[in-house]
Amino acid sequence: MEENIEVKKNKALSSIKIIPWFQGFSNDLMFYIAINTLFLTTVKNLTASQISFLTTISCLCYILLQKPFLEITKKISNIKSVRIGTIILLLGSIIITFGKSYYILMLGQVLYTISLLFKIMDNVILKNNLEYLDKNDEYIKYKNKSSIIYSSVTMIIALFAGKLFNINYYLPMYLCIAVCALNVLVSFRLTEEKKENIIDKTENNKKIGFSKIIFIIMISYGIFYATIQTGQANSKLFIQYELEKHFDIGLTATYFSYILVASRASRVLGNIIFKKIYHRVKDKTGYGLAILCGIAFFLIILSSLISVLLLKLILMVFGFCIILGIRDVFSNYTQDLLLRNLKPSEQQSGISYLGLSRKIGETSMSFIFSMMLLKLDIIYVIIALLALACISFAINYKLYMMVQKENI
Repeated sequence: MEENIEVKKNKALSSIKIIPWFQGFSNDLMFYIAINTLFLTTVKNLTASQISFLTTISCLCYILLQKPFLEITKKISNIKSVRIGTIILLLGSIIITFGKSYYILMLGQVLYTISLLFKIMDNVILKNNLEYLDKNDEYIKYKNKSSIIYSSVTMIIALFAGKLFNINYYLPMYLCIAVCALNVLVSFRLTEEKKENIIDKTENNKKIGFSKIIFIIMISYGIFYATIQTGQANSKLFIQYELEKHFDIGLTATYFSYILVASRASRVLGNIIFKKIYHRVKDKTGYGLAILCGIAFFLIILSSLISVLLLKLILMVFGFCIILGIRDVFSNYTQDLLLRNLKPSEQQSGISYLGLSRKIGETSMSFIFSMMLLKLDIIYVIIALLALACISFAINYKLYMMVQKENI
């Protein structure tokens, strides 16, 4: 019996060590994310409105499929769910790469998006393994490690993505497919161990209890993360358009890759700083990041009013870097806050609903911004995002006060 427990502990520990690396390489489409706007506009000939509409449709599918897919996940286990998620992500990368029509590309984008419905359960696997080893408080440590790995790898990719794109428009996508295939293989190395008192089928089938604080966490995440996500995409497109006004496609791709390297470096730096200061700022993190988000969009808006190219680029890039720098930090903090306020049996549903809240926010914003881009310049979208950052500050400050009250 003792030997069996020791084997389980070793499996849990091995899986915990793998997960940060697994998440670091599988939480997105590597290589594609560095050149996605260039690839879709240059190779697939899509407009800004069409790209935004892809996000709208894929997020809508995520929302509609969340509940049935959650039920499937509960029946097939978290491990199988993660494996299915990586396979769907691989299929999405292949379709985006080779798809010819807009609707085929939309299918690829939908698969890319809904893969997260299954793969997001790697967070629950991590939490359960830590719980099994009585290391519950180390969740944020390992999530932060996965974010540092992800941001470091994407920074290196961004350094070469533009050059690879110039050599062959499809070369980054071939590498993307290769990484996705590797992730599928690694997913079969993951295991999940649970404490006996956590496994309670009756309780596990209950619906998640939406206390007021959980409800506010969902709203906060839905609005703020969607603001960061759509803000990153639209700011990236804004910078690309500004570069294209002054340079040819070759120089645009090269300079754009340098900007992406800088933004990815800020993402690494953001995660490292967060690791050092988290235990000091802890629940002030939410509204503090909302302030930084507002500053980022303000700098991008300010850059549009300046005619001096160098100063314009500095402000745009600095604002863009702030957006990337706070993205992982907010996600990790919110997941930790949510899981701290849920029972173990509620965590599977909770993490799934957290993803749903994000997609509802993304769908709403991307649809509104798609409509705006049909008539208005992209700078008006950035102005709208600044307003959303201000709203996020108010919500996150209220959440902070609620958490403080709970801790008294």
